[in-house]
Amino acid sequence: MNINENLGTNPEGDLDANFETILVAVDFSEVSKQVYEVAANLAQRLRAKVVVLNVSEPQLDYVGLLPAASDGYRYAGIEQQVAEQLDEARTFLEARGLVVETDHHWGPVVASILDGAQRRRAGLIVLGSHGHGAFYHLLVGSVADGVLREAKTPVLVVPSAVKARVTVKKEVKPQEALPVVKLAV
Repeated sequence: MNINENLGTNPEGDLDANFETILVAVDFSEVSKQVYEVAANLAQRLRAKVVVLNVSEPQLDYVGLLPAASDGYRYAGIEQQVAEQLDEARTFLEARGLVVETDHHWGPVVASILDGAQRRRAGLIVLGSHGHGAFYHLLVGSVADGVLREAKTPVLVVPSAVKARVTVKKEVKPQEALPVVKLAV
């Protein structure tokens, strides 16, 4: 079976798992570079179109602290920065001989990624993971986890190439309640 043939549907009939379009969700962090590389390699091999999507969550301010007009300036600045970074992504991917579209949305990140994949009929979602620890995920959550849980499309998560080494001081004095942890990058 050719990998680009339709792989079938789930019992609800809503999984169209062909790989003609790959949705690449990025936040422009350091891991995004690895995400572009992985997505480019896959798209070349699958002869797939790449859609690069960035989602911005609206920032909530305390009501009345900023004049209403300031939101337009702030969001216009964000739109300009996002457009520049999406153009850089497009240039990188097109240099690899790929067909590329870019998109930017305002809204909840996980829901917007899933909606973007559905609207574009993407057969695969590629995104990065920052490698934050369990405590961070407990407090903040993870976009990658949310997409993995909710997606009806296959998802490829690219881990961050930067790994923190954790060393624990073995000589802990009894009066110390917690071991000393040293992070080195």
